[in-house]
Amino acid sequence: MDDTWHKRKKKPKKPKPIPPSPKPLDSYDPLNIDADFETLSSSFPPSLSDVKVIAVDRLPMDPIPGVYTLKADFLHPQTEDMIHALIQNDTSDSSQFVSLSAPDPLKVDVVLSDIAPNITGVSTVDSEANFQVAEAVFQFAYVHLRTAGEIGRSRGGVLLLKHFAHPRVDRFRREVLERYFKDVIYTKPCASRQESKEGYFLCRGFSPREFR
Repeated sequence: MDDTWHKRKKKPKKPKPIPPSPKPLDSYDPLNIDADFETLSSSFPPSLSDVKVIAVDRLPMDPIPGVYTLKADFLHPQTEDMIHALIQNDTSDSSQFVSLSAPDPLKVDVVLSDIAPNITGVSTVDSEANFQVAEAVFQFAYVHLRTAGEIGRSRGGVLLLKHFAHPRVDRFRREVLERYFKDVIYTKPCASRQESKEGYFLCRGFSPREFR
């Protein structure tokens, strides 16, 4: 009997890859903007265990340690109540709405918006959608963002707002953002394609007045 099959060696099995450990919260640097301006890290308290981060997206998100994730459309009227509930309560049950008129509501130190409207290719439609997103994010920040005075830093109260270049958005920067923030900086991250019209307004030092 041919016993050559006894001599054949089995191929060694490849070891299963070890899944990477979850990144700590302070290792996330959205768009590398914080590396340039140290805006987010300087807004955190000394202990990251005291930080509450709420992430909102229409698409499902993978869990991130220390982050409350909410699958919702930011522009939907009910979403603000859901976010507000998470701000007010240390719970992931966003179905328990809290009235925006509750006394002494808690607020946030940073509002970061990477929202991009669906592009249709029709200039007038796209520019209007772009402006509506920018205005909605600002109005949310106006209600929920702590002021520089409340935080105790001249550049406290930070809004990072994604936008696409358009004269109407430039006017919104001059007439609204620059009125309510100590400084407003235009930045375009390295991750963004040079030919893209997208950019970000980094607004620091929130000092609100009556919004009209």
